[in-house]
Amino acid sequence: STVFRRLAGKWCCLHVGQRTYPDGGMHREIMQRPGGVKTEGELDRLTNLPAGFSKGHVVAILEVGETALMERQADREAPEVELGAVATGQAMGRY
Repeated sequence: STVFRRLAGKWCCLHVGQRTYPDGGMHREIMQRPGGVKTEGELDRLTNLPAGFSKGHVVAILEVGETALMERQADREAPEVELGAVATGQAMGRY
């Protein structure tokens, strides 16, 4: 989707979806790679919703950064790109 290209520098709400992505928790594996989280406690703190929040809620307001087009999957699979996106190069698509 090219929707994020138009949002660079704008503030948006982060909504937690209703379903769990069927990848077996790949985000946790990616976050534990070199340069990522250092402890299991930090990983749990960053991947669990705070008290009072649940799926379907808006949980944050954030500023959208620049979005780069990466047409080659090999570029998207670079360790720093996957860690920054917290997604595999194959799963994240081209943007």
